[in-house]
Amino acid sequence: MNTFLRLTISLVMALPLSAFAELRQFDDGTLKYQINTSTKEAAVMKCLKSSQTKEIVILDNIMTDDGKTYKVTEIMSSAFSKCKLKSIHFPVYLKTIGAEAFSNCPNFYSGKNFDVPDGVKTIGMDAFYGCKFSSLSLPSSLTKVEEGAFQNTTITDIRFYKPKSSLTLEFRAFRGCKKLTSVAIPSGVSKMGQAIFADCTALTSVSIPATVTTVPSMGFEDCTALKSVTLAAGITKIDFNAFAGSGIENMTLPSTIKTIGQGAFSGSSIRTISLSQNLKAVSYMMFSGCANLTSISIPSNVTIIESGAFYECSSLASVVIPASVKTIEQAAFYGCDRLMLVRCDAATPPSCEGTVWGDPTLDNAQLVIPALSVDKYKSASGWSDFRWLYNSSVEMTETDNTELQPEFYDLNGLRLPSAPANHGIYIKVTGNKSEKIIIP
Repeated sequence: MNTFLRLTISLVMALPLSAFAELRQFDDGTLKYQINTSTKEAAVMKCLKSSQTKEIVILDNIMTDDGKTYKVTEIMSSAFSKCKLKSIHFPVYLKTIGAEAFSNCPNFYSGKNFDVPDGVKTIGMDAFYGCKFSSLSLPSSLTKVEEGAFQNTTITDIRFYKPKSSLTLEFRAFRGCKKLTSVAIPSGVSKMGQAIFADCTALTSVSIPATVTTVPSMGFEDCTALKSVTLAAGITKIDFNAFAGSGIENMTLPSTIKTIGQGAFSGSSIRTISLSQNLKAVSYMMFSGCANLTSISIPSNVTIIESGAFYECSSLASVVIPASVKTIEQAAFYGCDRLMLVRCDAATPPSCEGTVWGDPTLDNAQLVIPALSVDKYKSASGWSDFRWLYNSSVEMTETDNTELQPEFYDLNGLRLPSAPANHGIYIKVTGNKSEKIIIP
């Protein structure tokens, strides 16, 4: 036997039996099927009368002219795409709904609840793109919802049955569902893809379980109505732009979160946020353009505040920088023109790379620093330009004596816009002189 013949026989023997299966086509006058004679299974290929079809029954089994029976387990890609059908009776053995299988079917369960049948394991890419059903139920048998499967549908809510095994929700699976109001991701979902709920502009609340270890990049981007987000302990990462442009206002992050990606909250409506103490960095543009953010306390394990982290946070009035911070990068606080209190607990001034602060901050903000570090800050790049330096004993050092107008502060070190009128204890600062005043 020559070498070529031996190689050919070896390759043929290595092929799975399914490679020799005969694929045949069969139609019943309404639907065309593909039949696999090896697996004894059938798949719906296309609707033969799409323009007239209003309701369809897919039989559990089909019998061919030769009397053989095949279980219907699949609806193939584009089988009903752009059809005018209103509803469908699915076969009990159905496992797979293919890509674009029902995409742009305007009448399909329009205004009604749509239940993906139990037993289905995979829903293909853009399978129901643009459909107009009002609500959605997903079975426990599902293992994968592929890219864009329900994108731009009119669903108002999703009911997940707890997955029997790991469930993956892929890239933009529910993107642009502009009537969707709330989502509770069930335990058992192992992955959520990028932009999964992006542009869901009516979404107000979402909860994510610990089985999803990462909040995906762009996951809730531009969800402008989003107010309530519950993240389970066990989630370790919020990826880039996850909540960018969202309507979220207040948030407490679980202590398990170690990483927050670039721009995660950029342009959002965030007002207050409690960051995880396990966070090591405030990332690039993380809160940039958050016009409603008023104060921030940076966790005690953070070592770097990256470029543009708080860029143009125009309402930011105070910030606490822990002793752990070693580096503050370019424009981290630039454009924070209402920043009136900067407290830095580091005995050695953190390195400021480039222009960190804007002129309004340097001219007006109080810099509160450790008592023994005044001279270090007065000579450090990025810090020496602050006009007012305070040490922890509330003793003031003026770095510019050209203007000796009295200024007034409360006992928290916050400067008042004018002389106080309400009763209380205040600090009056004139040049190098500071004194307590009491208004009864």
